[in-house]
Amino acid sequence: MDFRGRVYPCPPHFNHLGSDVTRSLLQFAQGQPLGEKGLDWLKIHLINLSGLKKRQVYTCSLDERLKYANEILPDILDSADQPFEGKKWWQQTDEPWQALACCMDIAEAVRSPDPEKYVSHLPIHQDGSCNGLQHYAALGRDIIGAQQVNLHPFPVPQDVYSGVAQMVEELRENDAQNGLKIAKTLKGSVHRKVVKQTVMTVVYGVTAFGGRHQIFRQLKDAEVLSENDAWYAAGYLVLKVFQSLGKMFAKTREIQDWLTESALMIAKGGSSVEWVTPLGLPIVQPYHKKNQVWVSTTEKWSLYHNDTTNAKGEQFVMLHEQPILHNLAKNLVEKFGELEVGPGMRIKHGNPMEILKVKDYVEKVPETGEFDLKNVLESTYFFS
Repeated sequence: MDFRGRVYPCPPHFNHLGSDVTRSLLQFAQGQPLGEKGLDWLKIHLINLSGLKKRQVYTCSLDERLKYANEILPDILDSADQPFEGKKWWQQTDEPWQALACCMDIAEAVRSPDPEKYVSHLPIHQDGSCNGLQHYAALGRDIIGAQQVNLHPFPVPQDVYSGVAQMVEELRENDAQNGLKIAKTLKGSVHRKVVKQTVMTVVYGVTAFGGRHQIFRQLKDAEVLSENDAWYAAGYLVLKVFQSLGKMFAKTREIQDWLTESALMIAKGGSSVEWVTPLGLPIVQPYHKKNQVWVSTTEKWSLYHNDTTNAKGEQFVMLHEQPILHNLAKNLVEKFGELEVGPGMRIKHGNPMEILKVKDYVEKVPETGEFDLKNVLESTYFFS
């Protein structure tokens, strides 16, 4: 576990962050009966993995995905029975080995005497809609932003990446009509994949220069523009992406600026930025600017590894059969809907005048919008 509370797997290769092949081999040690909706979720999971309806999946309801899975059930069963001799449907998917593992589990479930009692060990993936932006939209009670990242309930999922791409395309079209050459050159090149990484990382502080590199790589891989044109176009597009995000998530930029300035002032006052997570874990950001001093010496130093202490021996998968896991999704949504923002802060030491400046600044918390966090409780696609 690092200083931010992130937990990393010990095996370097065989873990849930690995390749498609690696992830296809992972199963829970202790399975659970599928129950009333389990088989449906296996099918939805397969469609999400397939990517065959990818451009529709982002705005396709769960019912539509399930319907499609039932339509291609013969191909799914054929893949499970004859993966290398049959129609090989699974090989057409974006994540073929995970898809094959899911096909096999579905085949066993549908052929069991009672699918609801079939014990499955297969993990079902669910993800937030650009979770970083979800938190910012919630902090700022940003109505438009909340709608884009599925905090607000809709009958079909909203896709923030497609939304930003559409706004960028509208800006490009307007510039093209006004005679801007690069905007004309980019006709047909602005789509979801081009802007996705920049949108996803803007909440983590990506700069315009970093975003330009991200977009440049996408344009270069598309092989539509020359390398020079792609670099110039990326500089144009990254500004349009930031402009679109500024309109869509107006409160997010205000909060980011407030957090950044607060951190700078706290550091200038001689303190580190510190807080305690809802789990009770104290977080300290140990960022310092250091001067380098070169010293010639004959002394030799030895490096010793610290002993690992207080390590947890339990397997994480043991939680799979505990009641907390059954209620996890519901509990997370409920807790998310209860979050409130407060300006509380404590500075332990530092320059008294700087501390007063910090106190005065941090109390000027950005004003929030009108979005009601309780709407999250009704949102099917908050995590899906």
